[in-house]
Amino acid sequence: VEGEMKRLQEAEVRIGEELNAEKEKCDIYERELNEEKSRTQQLMAELETVEEDVKKIEERVKEDMDKFSETSKQLKDERESSEKLKTEVEEERVIFEEKQFTFLAEKCKLEND
Repeated sequence: VEGEMKRLQEAEVRIGEELNAEKEKCDIYERELNEEKSRTQQLMAELETVEEDVKKIEERVKEDMDKFSETSKQLKDERESSEKLKTEVEEERVIFEEKQFTFLAEKCKLEND
């Protein structure tokens, strides 16, 4: 009976030690899990910040593209206006040269008469 009691006490001690070892493992896993949870929350917060930054950048890019489009349209309009003015100036030059030629011809005719 004493041998049996001693064996049971040793088994109880061993089971207690094993239980303590398992509790320590559980504590370690729980700390690691909490650390991972904390890192995950931090990463989620960083991701949210990055997503907000991306939205702001996308808005600025859209505004810049709209400005570029407007500027491009203005340049096109100015180019067309410039071409129109060049044509008008050329037409006026031709008319002036015709009048000048007519004037010189009349002047020569009068001088010859």
